[in-house]
Amino acid sequence: MFGVGLPEGFALVVLIGAIVLYFLPAMIAKSNKHSKAGAILLLNIFVGWTLIGWIACFIWAFIDKENQRQPIDENPDSYAKEYKFQCLVCSKSYMSKDNLILHLRTSHRVKEAEIDQYIYEITDTVKECPFCRKKIDKEAIKCPYCQEWIGDTKEKSTVKDSKPVQQKDSKGNLKKKCPNCGWLNDPNDKKCIRCEESLF
Repeated sequence: MFGVGLPEGFALVVLIGAIVLYFLPAMIAKSNKHSKAGAILLLNIFVGWTLIGWIACFIWAFIDKENQRQPIDENPDSYAKEYKFQCLVCSKSYMSKDNLILHLRTSHRVKEAEIDQYIYEITDTVKECPFCRKKIDKEAIKCPYCQEWIGDTKEKSTVKDSKPVQQKDSKGNLKKKCPNCGWLNDPNDKKCIRCEESLF
């Protein structure tokens, strides 16, 4: 039908490939969870046959101002405030858990079922690291972020004799609190996952 020498089903493969290519912008928008995925699909259907229309849909599929909207960020210079939640991806701190969840969804594209894995709840009063200015546990003598020791050398030498404390997190799970940075580690951890100091 389409000429001698062409393998059977070639026309079907070409047709399927053309359809996939035509709707590629809409598929990308859907995959990226674009806030305007429906509008992109409609535009793709009606004007995608023009080269300019297809290119416009393709570019739009990668640009989503709504999903780039950042959560309300508490003023990082207001050190009188006590941050309650921390992002385990980028170490950003928030007073509101909802703001942190929004941050994880929009900035790190964390799936709904995995969000709790990236939330660290600060249960104690916090203090500011004098080196990186992040909020850390009030009893920490080593910053879990910049790895700098806080305080005098006497504290550094005596910390090696300190033992990790068993403490429950906000969900009631037993954790091993690092005597250096105050991070809550799993009971079986041999090293602190943040400051990498020994937990023995």
